[in-house]
Amino acid sequence: DDIDNLKRQLLGAIDLMGEYRGYGLLGTKDIQSDLVMFDYLVKYDRQPMRFRFMFYRPHKDWMLYSFSYDDAIDDELKELVKGTYLHH
Repeated sequence: DDIDNLKRQLLGAIDLMGEYRGYGLLGTKDIQSDLVMFDYLVKYDRQPMRFRFMFYRPHKDWMLYSFSYDDAIDDELKELVKGTYLHH
């Protein structure tokens, strides 16, 4: 049921965003050698969305540990840009 609800919510959000226009990797983070995170910016006509995937390796095989998405990435992008300006 949780997966079906996630699918319905995601499809509803995507319907509001408009046509898909591509994606790019925002960054990766190794939390430990057996836990990694990938953030992607997915572009739509009306606005971007961030998709976050976390993978966990309990033994030798990787598994999807967590998946999330959001369209409220403005604050993080502002902090990223602010940090860039401070270093120049």
